[in-house]
Amino acid sequence: LRGGDALPGVAPGLPVHVAEEPDQPQATEKFCGLAFAKANDLEEAEKLLDELIKLSPNTSYVLNNYALLLRDWCEKTGKHQDDSPPADVKRRVRRSAEVYEMAAKSAPDDPQIQSDTGLLFWYYPCTFDGDKAKGYLKRSLDLSDYSYLDAWNGLDKLCPKISDWETLADYAVRVEAAMERGVVPTSPGGSGARGPRPNEKAGMQARAEAALKLAQEKLKKS
Repeated sequence: LRGGDALPGVAPGLPVHVAEEPDQPQATEKFCGLAFAKANDLEEAEKLLDELIKLSPNTSYVLNNYALLLRDWCEKTGKHQDDSPPADVKRRVRRSAEVYEMAAKSAPDDPQIQSDTGLLFWYYPCTFDGDKAKGYLKRSLDLSDYSYLDAWNGLDKLCPKISDWETLADYAVRVEAAMERGVVPTSPGGSGARGPRPNEKAGMQARAEAALKLAQEKLKKS
């Protein structure tokens, strides 16, 4: 990395070869690593990553990790679920949601990114949007053959909150059917990568059965 070089209009420290070749994966990866090495100085990391995504706006792993960096910082404050969080928390939750949506657009077939994007729109009060959340969570489940555990857990919590019993019933049936035909639940592991979670199968199926029962009861009353 040539950390002392910069181009006109580019943040100081942004390597020339990244700015000139933003789609060159090796250069982008190295600079992304430099930015995350500064995560203890979040404001500096934000500046670097904002410049990087301007230059390389469709690099999903950069977008996804930037959004996660902001999300993790917000959660560490303990204020992320406040109805009126402090201004810096609110700004970073909202920015995380924006960057997650960019990541979801750049990786439309990645169930983990779709699910994480949905999380930003149902779990955090200052970015709550039931329709957006539902769309991302449903897409994650559709892409993963109804195995992605976090997406199902999110949809199972979201639908009662917005009284969408039709969607809950529909996807409970799909998840239950997937488990019955031998599909194994998946979710992120310690490394963050998605992998099989066979020990979660019975629990995921049981939650789907309970969700279907609840949804059917609510639909009968309506």
